[in-house]
Formats: sequence, structure tokens, C-alpha cells
Amino acid sequence: MKLPFSIVLFIAGTSLFPSQSFARPRYLKREEAELQRLYKEALAEGGKITVFAGGDLPNAGSDIVKAFESKFPGTMLNITTDLSKYHNQLIDTQLARGGDALEPDVTHLQTLHDFPRWKSQGALLK
Repeated sequence: MKLPFSIVLFIAGTSLFPSQSFARPRYLKREEAELQRLYKEALAEGGKITVFAGGDLPNAGSDIVKAFESKFPGTMLNITTDLSKYHNQLIDTQLARGGDALEPDVTHLQTLHDFPRWKSQGALLK
């Protein structure tokens, strides 16, 4: 089978002169370094990471847990999935208690209006 000249030219050009689109992006090195720093900190704090995830399927994060714990051995990822309107009430109650009452290390919810309020209360990571 004879390839069209344009395809041969494309293959030759991309193999001889790799563009930025084929090269590893520069930011990946910084991101990987930051991930490794956070990983070490998580292990130093016991390795348990709690996530409140907005959603309606209780086991929706099971594949994420497997992949995460495989990439970061020694950690235990706990994802609690529930509707955002229930998670935000639980978070508000925990914040009102103060101290170490706040359970999640990370939360991702559909109720975006909560985040500016939590930020104004000083409840978000700086």
C-alpha cells in the first residue's frame, strides 16, 4: 500500500521536528513535584484523605479510590458521595462546631454559592 505524500510528509515532520504539542508540557514537572510534596504530607498526617463528593450514586467514586490508592501507596481515600444540598448543610454544621469538627479534606459540590461564603468565613485553604 502506497501512502499519500502528504501523510509521509506529516510523519517525517513530526518525527524529525517534534512540536510543543508532541513534547511533554513543561508544567507537568511542577505538578508532579507538587503532587509528591502533598503525598508526603498526607503520609506524615496518617495517610487518610476524606472527600465529600456531590452526586447521587453511593459507589460513584470506587474506581477513583482504586486508582488513587494505587498511585499513592499508603494512603486511604474515603469518598462520601451524597447530594450537594446535604453535604453543604453537614459542612456548615461542622464549621459551626469549630475546632477539628470538619471531616472532609476536600469537597467538590454542585452548590457553588457555598464556596464564596466559606471563603469569607476563612474556612477554605489559603
